[in-house]
Amino acid sequence: MKKVMLLILIVVLSMGVIACTNENDASDDKDVREVVWGQLPSEQKDFIDGNWEDATVSKIELREGIMSSDLHDMSETLYIGNEVYAIDFPIRSGSSTNTITVFADVDNGEYIANGLVD
Repeated sequence: MKKVMLLILIVVLSMGVIACTNENDASDDKDVREVVWGQLPSEQKDFIDGNWEDATVSKIELREGIMSSDLHDMSETLYIGNEVYAIDFPIRSGSSTNTITVFADVDNGEYIANGLVD
């Protein structure tokens, strides 16, 4: 009887841990979208169709040639070869490109650069 009760307790606790872990993963993506949205200039926000909740998040390895950069601020080169968030915001545009990509640090959500647009 004690073994059965112990087994039931272990199963219930394991399910609780798994449920909490999955919930945190989903909220991390939402949080980074909101954090980056707060760092965008108002001119860029006006160009976006919707708000931070409409963005999608993925992780990529940042490579040279996929981001626009300011030649006076080369701090984003520190991220080349590292994993970063790529956050795609839908834009108001009649062109074939329907999104703008913004790159952010995976550790703190700090804005790095915009992605190049075709």
